[in-house]
Amino acid sequence: MPYHRTLINTLPSWGVIGILFVFFAAVAFLSYFIVRRFYPKLITDSMSPAFSVIATAVAFLLGFTIALLWQNYTNAIKLTLDEAVNFYVMLDYVKTLNPIEQSKLISVIQNYTSVLNAKEWPAMRLGLSSSEGWNAFNQIFSTLQDMKSNASDAGTLEKIMRFFDTIAATRLGRMQTVDPVLNIGLLTVILLGVGFIIFSVAVNEPKNVHHHFISMFVVCLLISINIGLALLLTYPFSGPYSVEGKALLQGIPDKLKQMERANKKQLYALKLAQIKAIQPKGAKAVKLEVAKPVEQPQSKKKKNSKDKQ
Repeated sequence: MPYHRTLINTLPSWGVIGILFVFFAAVAFLSYFIVRRFYPKLITDSMSPAFSVIATAVAFLLGFTIALLWQNYTNAIKLTLDEAVNFYVMLDYVKTLNPIEQSKLISVIQNYTSVLNAKEWPAMRLGLSSSEGWNAFNQIFSTLQDMKSNASDAGTLEKIMRFFDTIAATRLGRMQTVDPVLNIGLLTVILLGVGFIIFSVAVNEPKNVHHHFISMFVVCLLISINIGLALLLTYPFSGPYSVEGKALLQGIPDKLKQMERANKKQLYALKLAQIKAIQPKGAKAVKLEVAKPVEQPQSKKKKNSKDKQ
């Protein structure tokens, strides 16, 4: 796991920006004193044209990167929401299947959502993929494939399969957003450009030292906010602004619990209907009741109490 992902998962957003500010400010003030102590010839009265060109290029690159990262972040939110919505609609079609087929699908989907909560989402926070999540998802696919030949309603099952294919596509897209858009190469280029800007500000000969220090402070603060924002948006499922996925992690399990309760009632009614169909005409109806414990007669109870005495 990259060190900056660990930093993002550990600290709040202001902590990340604060550490970056301390680092850039230290570089700026060290450059200021080192240049004046050892390399006084580098001090200039005004900013060179190269500074303006490079500063503009770095600002454009940083702005473009943040816009790209924001697009990736919103895309991760959309994919997670689409996955949840397609699951909701698919479960509505699952309700129309016969109780036995419903029970099979409810069981495997419940297993998938529990693995999603316990294994996959924490793994994505660390930038990892969960094999348990893929196994649970493939189990849903295997169950649907087994039901194809025995399904009582082939049309409904075909619609369920279409929604499942859409869920598979959105899930794959969600897993791809775990990988960072801001890779080490691009981050290195941005940091080198930022370092040049800080160094150029530091070696400039100020007319007023206090005003110069304030300028260095403002430049370091703005750079820290932009770099911090870029790092926070790099990993949509990590850090303080990670995609929560409540609709997928909480909404689907809640709906499955409601479906499970309704399915148990349907299975009970189905068993009762099967028993009635087997019974001969004129026979008393069989009630499915839980057996109660047999109470001992009063005389035996007294006898047992005497024996204990």
